[in-house]
Amino acid sequence: MRLTESCPLCGKSLVSLTTDTIGAERLKTYKCGHCFATPTPVGLDPESLLYDSVDGIKHAREYQKEGIQFIINSGFNCVIGDQMRLGKTPQALLALKNAIVDRTPCLTLVRAANTWQWVRENRTWVSDDSLSTFPIEGTKSFIPHGFMNYIVSMDTFSRKGMMERLREFGFKLVIVDEAHSFKNSSSNRSQALI
Repeated sequence: MRLTESCPLCGKSLVSLTTDTIGAERLKTYKCGHCFATPTPVGLDPESLLYDSVDGIKHAREYQKEGIQFIINSGFNCVIGDQMRLGKTPQALLALKNAIVDRTPCLTLVRAANTWQWVRENRTWVSDDSLSTFPIEGTKSFIPHGFMNYIVSMDTFSRKGMMERLREFGFKLVIVDEAHSFKNSSSNRSQALI
C-alpha cells in the first residue's frame, strides 16, 4: 500500500523539498519541479491546541504534543511509528479532537480485540457524549448515522458488502491502528482499505 501522493501535473511521486509560509498560505516545492500553494491549516499554534482528556485529569506528554502537531500539520496524512506503550492512540484521538468539525465522521480500523479499548479511549480523550463513538460489531448490525467516530475491526471491515455499507457515511478521516496488519496488499482487508 502506498502512502505517497502523485503530482497532479506530471504524475511523479511528490517528494517535498521546501515549505515556505506566505501570508495565510503554505508554498510547497517538490522534487519534480512543481510547487503548490495551500491554505495554512487552522489551529497550528501549539498553544491553541487541546492536549487534555475530557475530564481534565490526563494530559499529553511533550513528545505526544509534538506528535499531535505533526499529525495536524501533515493534514492527517501520516504514520505515527512510536514504540509500544508511548501513547499513539491518545495522539491520534487528540489530533481528531482538535479538528473534530473538519474530520468527522471518522472511521477507525482496529484489531477485534481492541475495539472496546478504542471506544473507552475515544470517550476519555475526544468526547464522552453518547453520540461520540459507535462500535460496529458485525456485518449485519445496524449502523446509525450521526456519530463522530465509528470503530470497526479490520476483519469485519474486510467482509463482503461492508465497504459498500460504510461508503454512504462519507468519512472524512480514517484512523488505522496497527497499520502493519495491512502489509499484504492483495489481502481482503488491504483491498477494502485501498
